[in-house]
Amino acid sequence: MSDMPRQMTLGDLIDALGRLTPDRMVAFEFGGCKPTEFESYRGEHGGLALGFSDRTGAVLVSDLVSRVMDALETKFENWDAPAHPVTRDTLLWAANPGCISETAIVDVRERGAIAYIVTAFADT
Repeated sequence: MSDMPRQMTLGDLIDALGRLTPDRMVAFEFGGCKPTEFESYRGEHGGLALGFSDRTGAVLVSDLVSRVMDALETKFENWDAPAHPVTRDTLLWAANPGCISETAIVDVRERGAIAYIVTAFADT
């Protein structure tokens, strides 16, 4: 079993995005994928998944901040339990709706003109 980096919470993501310029592009570190929408993560009750797509146009930090703030005001439908609100302490996953990816969001790093959302396999 490997030592996975600490998994980010929604609050960690808010703090990381707050340190970036709003007009910086943001993407996942894999496959040129951009962040899409937040959904309930099927692999963990109460977890939150940030979806991704390589067919999405440029996403700016300001766009993602808006999505994060919307998520804080949303009750997410869970796959097998009642709807749940999210808080700054909610763990983040990279997964599209209905998928169990076991891919945790662990960091946001700047490289050139892009801020990358960094992930790691959650070896549980």
